[in-house]
Amino acid sequence: MVDLKLIVSVIALLVSAVVQLDRWAEQLRERRAVRRARARRASLAARAADEYHRVPTGYLTRSARRALAELARAVRSGQQELPLAPARLGTQAARELATVLGEARTAHAEVLLAQQALDETPPDDERTVRDHATQILRTCRRATSPLQEQLTAIAAARALEADVDAVLTALDADAARERDRAAAARQVLAMLGDRHPPVALAPFVRHVDRADALLAHVGRTLTKGHARAVAGAQPGAVGCARLAEETLAQVGQLLAEVESADAELTATAARLASGVESLTADLADVERLASDDPDVADLAREVREALADAASARAGAGDPRTALRRITAAEVALDAALAPHRVAEQARHRADEQRRRAEAQVDDALAELEDALAVTRQLVRTLGGVGPIARTRLHRAEELRSWAVRNRTADPVTALTDARRATDIARRAEQVARRDAGGSGAHSRYQDERRDAHARPAVRPGWRSRGSLWGDEPDQAPPVTPQDDEVPGGRGLLGPFTTWQDDPDDRHPRAW
Repeated sequence: MVDLKLIVSVIALLVSAVVQLDRWAEQLRERRAVRRARARRASLAARAADEYHRVPTGYLTRSARRALAELARAVRSGQQELPLAPARLGTQAARELATVLGEARTAHAEVLLAQQALDETPPDDERTVRDHATQILRTCRRATSPLQEQLTAIAAARALEADVDAVLTALDADAARERDRAAAARQVLAMLGDRHPPVALAPFVRHVDRADALLAHVGRTLTKGHARAVAGAQPGAVGCARLAEETLAQVGQLLAEVESADAELTATAARLASGVESLTADLADVERLASDDPDVADLAREVREALADAASARAGAGDPRTALRRITAAEVALDAALAPHRVAEQARHRADEQRRRAEAQVDDALAELEDALAVTRQLVRTLGGVGPIARTRLHRAEELRSWAVRNRTADPVTALTDARRATDIARRAEQVARRDAGGSGAHSRYQDERRDAHARPAVRPGWRSRGSLWGDEPDQAPPVTPQDDEVPGGRGLLGPFTTWQDDPDDRHPRAW
């Protein structure tokens, strides 16, 4: 008769080999999938980098020649417009045109040589032809685009020259309206003197003064523009018109700030009061959380100075907007310095709350544990055939009970954890004891051995099946933790499927 142990060992070895081969095959499939995904991403990236990959080669080469011709025309136009650019666009715009034109000329020379080489010695393969044409096309368009923007601005200036008299007249009217607006803003500031201190209104008064100075400059510029228009110097007149328009835009921004002075100062006062309140609370946190931290102490001194400035501003002796900016910066710095101290305080609060909850629950948990232990002890004493697993768990639960009782006052959190764990172990010990006793009173150890031997196929004494490898259903007994009575993890041929049972009296295979 063939040895059953040998058959089981061979089956387990075959299963292990099949599982390992399946794992290797899965790894191989994953590696192949990764390589295909990488190749696909590389192909997509190459197509994204080459925006002309769908363009036929013949059309691509013709487009490159057309782009080269467009760049040549733009360079010639730029060279023609460059002498009059300072008068039409201004000095700064003329410098930008010169820079862009120089770059375009360099690019034109490079692509011209490349195109000539391509025409004289055409490459043998289509890929090289496409690469050369693509490079020429990209270089030409990259150089043509900024140069074309400059030429468009020159064209607009040339169109403006034909109607420069009307433009200058319209700018005269705009300047007159801004003068009236500045005078009204100065009157508004005079009326706000009753509601806000002079030091708070001083920046807005400077805005009105600056606006008056700019408006005077606009008047002189427009007068010069009219004179140039009369003299026939249209480009110069256009330059004056552009300068006057830019200056009037600055005047409008300054006067808009002055017109919103009342609302801005009112909002600043409210935000300053809120900032002072928040920063004062942060100082209280410094005294409570970080009184011995030198870095926080330095920041606290700066905060106190900022609060002093804020107090002066609120009393009318300082600029509230400047004080608000300093208060805001000080609060941000102090919050960053106090962040770790506040986190530590929150952790302490959570630990205290956890301790209070544990103190309120530990007595009930110990009482529940005593009930579970009493039931299990009674079963062990009265029922026959209770094995070592139930007894070991009962002993473990009693040890945990001793620790919980000892730590109930000093460490209620740990005591509560131990009590609940001991209760769970005691109940599992009760289940194992009832299973050992079979629910029908005492019976012999020989009967247990016979029952277990016929219930499950034997592997070898001292080993446990981990599942349904041989077709049996897993036992529904509660899990056994390593610290109770077992050390999981078998070794040897059936190591992946078995667990060694340390108890020398329990030498029969059981489903894991």
